[in-house]
Amino acid sequence: MLTPIEFTKWLFQRWVRVFNGLGKVLYRFLSKTKFFEEFSRRHLWLKKYIESSGLGVSYRLYVPSLIFLPVISFIILTIVSLPIHLVIIRNYAFSIIASLALGLAGSFVSYGLLMYYPVLKARLRREKLKVLLPYTVSYLNILATAGYSTETIIAKCYEKSDLIGFKEEFKKVYRETYFVGKDIVTALREASSSTPVPQFSIILYSLANLTQTGGDIGTYLKRELEYLMMEREAAMREALNSMGMVMEVFVSGLIVFPLTFIIVMSIISSIGGFPVDPLSLIFLVIFGGVPLIGLILFLLVDSIMSKIIG
Repeated sequence: MLTPIEFTKWLFQRWVRVFNGLGKVLYRFLSKTKFFEEFSRRHLWLKKYIESSGLGVSYRLYVPSLIFLPVISFIILTIVSLPIHLVIIRNYAFSIIASLALGLAGSFVSYGLLMYYPVLKARLRREKLKVLLPYTVSYLNILATAGYSTETIIAKCYEKSDLIGFKEEFKKVYRETYFVGKDIVTALREASSSTPVPQFSIILYSLANLTQTGGDIGTYLKRELEYLMMEREAAMREALNSMGMVMEVFVSGLIVFPLTFIIVMSIISSIGGFPVDPLSLIFLVIFGGVPLIGLILFLLVDSIMSKIIG
């Protein structure tokens, strides 16, 4: 019996396989057309987001879906909605126009989602990897100080990438070095351009330069780790200050304000002459305003904590 997390991973893996298979089929049909070449050129900016998002789909196979899926959405929505519109509107011309408009809207929505998803995925992955970066650099420093070669360091990091993060980057360097036959310097420089975290990109590029020139990798990584730990300490201090402000808003908005409002409305109700029923206002604030304030505070706390715990 699969847990919800395991089922989600299994479903995502199947989705990636289907997406890759669909992309390969479409690429064979579209790759030789001038329209596809121009379309790919105009969407080249998506390449860095697709590579850094960890989707498991290459840019070459992702681009055909930007053409195919909106067209499929248009056809399905138009065909499915046409009988419904005929029943509701009872006019063939307006029903056809409404169905075409709905299909066109659906195709634009699917196109927009496909365009935005890699960007969103890359940004979420960047925030998560930023939290893991000090642990990654610490592990790199330990291996470098122990005297391992750069190739061995990358191989060992790839083995532990589920714990220290940056699995796609280490996997790319490991594959390019051990299976494709590239030298480690070239592989590191190529991987530095695909990671969503700028600091790690600099570290990979510096590792390539130090490996090429024979520099002391351990000393460099030790300095980088000290800098990252100072950054993390500053981020945690800032998060604590922000949490203090949120707690003040929590006390004011969820404890003091409702009690004060109930007392004031009770006094007004006993006096009379208020244009709106005070009891209705109390119910509106208690069952509408207070939960809304709580939701806003929850989102604020979540955004603050995500910066330090991922």
